[in-house]
Order: sequence, then C-alpha cells, then structure tokens
Amino acid sequence: MEFSCKVAPSIHSQCYLRHEGRLLQSFKLKSKKLVTYCNLISDQTMSKICKSSSQSLEELVIRSCHKLSTSGLLNSLLSLRNLKHLDLGYAKNIDDNLILGIAENDALTSSLEKLNLRLLKAISSSSVSKIVIRCYRLTALDISGCVRLSGSGLFCVLSETGLQKLLLDFLNTSS
Repeated sequence: MEFSCKVAPSIHSQCYLRHEGRLLQSFKLKSKKLVTYCNLISDQTMSKICKSSSQSLEELVIRSCHKLSTSGLLNSLLSLRNLKHLDLGYAKNIDDNLILGIAENDALTSSLEKLNLRLLKAISSSSVSKIVIRCYRLTALDISGCVRLSGSGLFCVLSETGLQKLLLDFLNTSS
C-alpha cells in the first residue's frame, strides 16, 4: 500500500510511504502547505516532515490522523518556526497536553493565526483559554463539537478581542 501526501498544486516534491512504513523519499517540502486526511501518517513520519520543513511550512492540516500520539505530534510541531494555520480537527488522540504544549512554545504562539480543534473530545476549557491568551496573532478558532468545553470556559475565548472568526457549532453553552 502506498501513501501520497496531498499538497498544494505548486509542489513538485511528494512524500510516499509503503505499507511497512519504510520511507521511500525525502519529506523536504518546498511548499508552505501540507494537507492530509489520512490515517497512515505515524509519529515518525510527521516528525520527519516537520523537521525537514521547519522553516517553510506555514499551514498544516492533519485531520483524522488517528495514528498520531499527543507526545509525538507535539514534538513534531515544536520544530516548526513559521506555522500560521494548524488544523487538528477530528483527530481522536489529541488532548490537553498537546494544546498546552503548543501554548507554551514561543515560536508557535507568536506565529499561529488559525487553529481548528473541531471535534476534539478530550480538550478542556482551560487549555483552550490558555492557547487563545498566549497566541496573540490568533484570528480564527474552530472549537465546534469539543464536548468538554463549558460555558464559563468559553467566556475567555469569546471575550478575546483578536479573534475575527469563532466557530462554536455543536457545543453545550448552557453550563
């Protein structure tokens, strides 16, 4: 089984995996964008992609990548220096540890502008509040379907003046 990263159309390089996980080609991306909706990406693969593209990668969309662990993904993200858009939506293994780890990294908090946390069921109001406060360039946040968020925790997010777009679909705002 082969895997190919779906990347921006202007890219000439591709990344491939075999079913055994053996790397066939370098992951150095010339693009500013990497998009994958694939369950085949492992912690090791994501680490290689991020480390080899640490200066160029500005947008990372890794929806539904269920093989990625919180610690493995955090280690990968910490190598990125210019990440502006991070989409973690629909990932099952993401929890507060990842969100708090991002919030504590100066490079990520100073560059991140858009964050998608849609349907991350293991994150809490306190971690979302912290990341909104620390990411001072954040203009767009999607926390739709994050069932552990409470109404009081959302107050911090809603009162943050830098946000221009906030998505709150499927939330229990009565608490």
